[in-house]
Amino acid sequence: MLKKILYFSIFFCAKFMLSQTSLSGVVEYESEISVNKLNDYLSNKRATLDKSSLKQYDDIYLSSIKVNSTLFFTREECVFKIDKKIKRSKKINYRLIESWSGGTKTFYSNSKLRLNKIRNCKTLGDCFIISSEFKEWKLTQETKIISGYTCYKAIRKINGRKANKDIFAWYTPEIPVNFGPKGEAGLPGLILELVLGSITFRATKIKLNPKKKIVIQKLEEGIKVTEKEFKILVSKAADKVFGRKN
Repeated sequence: MLKKILYFSIFFCAKFMLSQTSLSGVVEYESEISVNKLNDYLSNKRATLDKSSLKQYDDIYLSSIKVNSTLFFTREECVFKIDKKIKRSKKINYRLIESWSGGTKTFYSNSKLRLNKIRNCKTLGDCFIISSEFKEWKLTQETKIISGYTCYKAIRKINGRKANKDIFAWYTPEIPVNFGPKGEAGLPGLILELVLGSITFRATKIKLNPKKKIVIQKLEEGIKVTEKEFKILVSKAADKVFGRKN
């Protein structure tokens, strides 16, 4: 009897380890205006607008526009981008939310190297591959259930031009990969919900270990720069456009 128990224990442990090693998946997200951004608009900005601007801003903040995106991942790598197969609207509210959600950029993360890359071909005209290290998160014990998975809340602070801002991520250790939407990575589990500035991403469909093998695009073609170097280039381009002197 003891031999039988030992055999099945070894068998299931081996099966578990194999499934973890070969873990891959596809996650579909929807993104929309975040509750914090909407509340800020309704409480502060809306009252300051004239009639000509009010309709335009109401279309942006009060519409139920959602943008679809997809994360493809393996055990060590992932790529994230806005879906291109879906017919896009030319309305300003959709285009703005799409831009906040990632726009035409492609986001790549590598958990082994703890490295992020962004392919940006729009901001400065040429295609740049912008690299950065994983950022640090503050983990909490706050939990909630998303799509049947127990998720934990994590917080990361970023320095904005006007003030410090918090990014909130809900990740699940039940899917032990370090990835999430829009290049947010480094947590001990897949991010199923992310509040990033003006936008909230929510996972709507999760498919683990699909039959079709997932091949991750590594983002090699483009001018390679660091995150800091790219910010300097953008700043110099802005100075040139607006005639500012260094």
